Amino acid sequence: MQIHFQNLRSRLRRMFMVMPAVALLISAPVGASLIITVANVSSNSPSSGNTLEIDLINTGPAVSLGGFSFEITVGDSHITFTSATTATLAPYVFASGSLFGPTISTTTGQTLDAGDLSTVAGVTVATGATVGLGQVFFDISAGDLPGLAAVMLSPLATDLLDINGSIIPATFINGSITIANSAVAEPSALALVFLGLLVLASIRSAIGGSARTA
Repeated sequence: MQIHFQNLRSRLRRMFMVMPAVALLISAPVGASLIITVANVSSNSPSSGNTLEIDLINTGPAVSLGGFSFEITVGDSHITFTSATTATLAPYVFASGSLFGPTISTTTGQTLDAGDLSTVAGVTVATGATVGLGQVFFDISAGDLPGLAAVMLSPLATDLLDINGSIIPATFINGSITIANSAVAEPSALALVFLGLLVLASIRSAIGGSARTA
């Protein structure tokens, strides 16, 4: 099910309102220390079907989670986010019941938005647990230079929600994509190719001139 991200937050909150009344009796503990992290990965240019993980780490007391949304951006124009799914390496947070999975992304490109709701009355994230929020797929086009591209979480579009639709505070840790190898030709190689083309052009010109003289 695809929902445009601009409406995702409001729809999440409206859907929480129609959950069973018993669910409203469950609330997230105050002061939970939750951290949303973006993985650091390495890929080549060009390449496709690369992945990075968005995880949630709970360093405080157990918390009951009802939904989430996240937005990541990258400034490298050669990198394109193509989708986000529930097939995370860490156990997916809503493995017991995902409303929007397996594909949870709503916008793609250099900015990706994703979100999901639990279909049960709140999912408990235990103390010390690490759970997955999304496996993000991305492509890198040809021509990217070796180096590091930061992958940033947007504070204005990344939320954890309790079963009442209220925001649970969290800390964000950004990640990165390192371009390890690139198919871009080195300047010396380009110079050799250019020189070869000039030699070929000279030979053809000389042959053409000899033919006309004869």
